[in-house]
Amino acid sequence: MLTGKSCPISGKKVNETVVRIIALQVLILVLISMYLNLYIIPLFLVIDFYLRGFLNGKGSLLRLSALFISKSLNLSAHFVDEKPKQFAAKIGFLASLFLFVFQFLNFDLTALFIASALCFFASLESFFAICVGCILYQQFSQFSWFRVYSKN
Repeated sequence: MLTGKSCPISGKKVNETVVRIIALQVLILVLISMYLNLYIIPLFLVIDFYLRGFLNGKGSLLRLSALFISKSLNLSAHFVDEKPKQFAAKIGFLASLFLFVFQFLNFDLTALFIASALCFFASLESFFAICVGCILYQQFSQFSWFRVYSKN
């Protein structure tokens, strides 16, 4: 974890355990999508990342299933600030959108590159609690133009 830098705090918290389960689901879905060449899965991810990144997770099927899994397995909750996770979901939205477009257009090498990046970042989050989007958020928060953006 980066130290010595302050990160804007939204006051809202999210359960990092649930976020890590969502990341595992994203990893599995992207792998299935690439293995079976199903561009409908990235389209689903576009919608789900949009709901989590821009609409506070309302209606997100991955979030709902992760909440169910967490409760069913009686996993302990660990709460972290919401804003960096929301920013990471917005990056996931863009990555999923590009994956959908390139997979739909049969640009296989480009789709594979994007899918690999998504899998790598989802693996870091899921297995090691390393949120690259959160790290970027922390770095960008030093700039005034980003502080204006992140208030929304």
